[in-house]
Amino acid sequence: GFFKLYNYSKKYDLDLNTSLVNKLPNHIGFKDFAQNIIIKKENPKFRHSMLEINPENVSEDSAFYLGVNALTYDKTELAYDFFKKAAQSFKSQSNKDNAIFWMWLIKNNEEDLKTLSQSSSLNIYSLYAKELTNTPFPKIESLNPSKKKNNFNMQDPFAWQKINKQIRDANASQLDVLAKEFDTQETLPIYAYILERKNNFKKHYFIMPYYDNIKDYNKTRQALILAIARQESRFIPTAISVSYALGMMQFMPFLANHIGEKELKIPNFDQDFMFKPEIAYYFGNYHLNYLESRLKSPLFVAYAYNGGIGFTNRMLARNDMFKTGKFEPFLSMELVPYQESRIYGKKVLANYIVYRHLLNDSIKISDIFENLIQNKANDLNKS
Repeated sequence: GFFKLYNYSKKYDLDLNTSLVNKLPNHIGFKDFAQNIIIKKENPKFRHSMLEINPENVSEDSAFYLGVNALTYDKTELAYDFFKKAAQSFKSQSNKDNAIFWMWLIKNNEEDLKTLSQSSSLNIYSLYAKELTNTPFPKIESLNPSKKKNNFNMQDPFAWQKINKQIRDANASQLDVLAKEFDTQETLPIYAYILERKNNFKKHYFIMPYYDNIKDYNKTRQALILAIARQESRFIPTAISVSYALGMMQFMPFLANHIGEKELKIPNFDQDFMFKPEIAYYFGNYHLNYLESRLKSPLFVAYAYNGGIGFTNRMLARNDMFKTGKFEPFLSMELVPYQESRIYGKKVLANYIVYRHLLNDSIKISDIFENLIQNKANDLNKS
């Protein structure tokens, strides 16, 4: 009830006492409420009151974002305690790694960095830790199906919806049966999708299906297209999202129509064309030409691919985002206003690093982080 009332009357900013503010984490809705005002930097009195919350009273996302809040007030010791509690309570290894990364960044404890470098999760923080500690690159599984194809129709979106449900509902032995059935070159994306689940996401599959359609692009563009396609659809040609984004590169219908009809002037353009891998990659490359002409980093391009160029430009125009400062650019990466884009950008960036590595065009993730600081130079190199 309190959060509904508070959200309704946002124009009022309250300074709460220690006793009351420590009762709030027990309420349903606290996590979303706290995360919202911390990221949007609203209600300064209330945010300042949240510095009085005892880290022992919170866990997971609430603890993590109270740590971020403490950093915005330069309370690094308190932030460390919140991140430590988040790391202890998070169930997802990638989330744990995010919290451990902040513990290391605040206190520079080599043990935290070592822990991070040995993580089973592949994410931007574990990759960065491996780079800093000269730990070998994580093992990427290679898949070489012996059979050419089976009788599954990769161009039928309804067939994919049906098999996707079957895969998600399958137990271990059923996944084994499905894996054997889809172990073909034509169904490689579905095969990798099954194996990820069969191995509880502990093994890393970075496939490059339909590669002939992008082989003539430069390596950085190939890596970016593959990084986005992996995150968007796991390379399933007929993927359709809940918001009706279409195909491997997940184009919204209005954008697909605009590019297909108005810009590329494809005769009799039909949205079903987006289910063809060669069209999906071609449209993806065309759209990335537009985004990369305006944005200098693969991370910023990922934000724009997901949340739109307008959203990204507005964020980068702010004087408190991706500028020189303590804990930058990492703090800005936690404060990206749109949650989906915030998470998406980190995942695409990790994919990008891996694909650059697989394409024998490796890049240091530290160089990418360095180039995220916008006022460091007027014209920073693209990564």
